[in-house]
Amino acid sequence: MEQRLISSWSNVNSSVPPSFVQPLECRPGKVTNPSTKTIPLIDLGGHDHAHTILQILKASEEYGFFQVSFIIFFNFI
Repeated sequence: MEQRLISSWSNVNSSVPPSFVQPLECRPGKVTNPSTKTIPLIDLGGHDHAHTILQILKASEEYGFFQVSFIIFFNFI
């Protein structure tokens, strides 16, 4: 049996095999263009926990993910 690398196989077949293509009625819903919006950035170090939770919920509903920042300021005396 001849062994072929995936990289050489992809050069022979320029399209996705039909067994890997979902029918239109089974595909995910509305797709948005990610370049029109920026990925939400949420500061987990904020003092308003209720606002942080709302930001997480909104980002999760609209994008399914978000970026996290956590900044701690130290006061050196």
